[in-house]
Amino acid sequence: MKSIESINFSELHSPQVMQFIMDALTAAQADEKVSVKLETEISTMQKANEELDVQIKLVKTSDLTVEIKETKKQLGKIYSAMYNIVKSMNISAPSDAMSKSAYKLMLLLKSYGIRPSMEKMDLLNFIHNLTEDLSSDEYVSDVKALNLDLWVKALMHQHDELEKVTKKRTAAKPQRGTYHIWESRQKAITAYREFAAQVNALARVEKTTDYDAFIDAQNQRVMFYKQSVIASNKRADGKADSTTDTSDTTPGNAAEPTVQDDQQVETPDTTAGQTEEAAVQG
Repeated sequence: MKSIESINFSELHSPQVMQFIMDALTAAQADEKVSVKLETEISTMQKANEELDVQIKLVKTSDLTVEIKETKKQLGKIYSAMYNIVKSMNISAPSDAMSKSAYKLMLLLKSYGIRPSMEKMDLLNFIHNLTEDLSSDEYVSDVKALNLDLWVKALMHQHDELEKVTKKRTAAKPQRGTYHIWESRQKAITAYREFAAQVNALARVEKTTDYDAFIDAQNQRVMFYKQSVIASNKRADGKADSTTDTSDTTPGNAAEPTVQDDQQVETPDTTAGQTEEAAVQG
């Protein structure tokens, strides 16, 4: 029995997630059987995606200040420098002890899949959690072994600076709710996953081919996102050998933008008679 394939949402920017789900909605609403059988799931998905759209627009407006962009850029530089030190030590360390610490820290960094070009709130969330991990009993000795103490402190300081200028920027416009994008994004992803799971369940339980055309179209879109959109994101970050864990699990299940925030993903017309969007189930 056919089923909608999964995709790693952590490899997509929030604007791309929104468009991905929007296309899935268009396809679902155009499908006679899916639109009737999954009316509730489609409605939930639409509301969540509309909320995400609003939050993306608010964040984009907030990000127009030079101060925020420069502070974010500096945070990315500090992270990249520390990452490269760990990567270098993981390849060739002066001692076995340092080699073990470098390997352990490299696994941690890869699990987060942080990219300097991530959306501001994603980057803040990830760096915050990462520095907490690096300061914990589990990793603090490894940080000391590689003399990364100052780098971790610099990362914390720059994180706080970015958070500070972000709050200062949004304070004058409290209605913008910049900090809600993460929650909105996760709600939209969850709604989509529930929808995709229900489509798969119906196809399996009803043992019919009625859903095959819809599923095929969704899977074609998934393939497009994997081969074109995600690949483009990685190239834009200069990471053809992506440092990102391919699983969509905590702590690396956030996402990042692919085309620029004000651009749209040009998706192909995937099936005859359907305007469907790629399906993802993470």
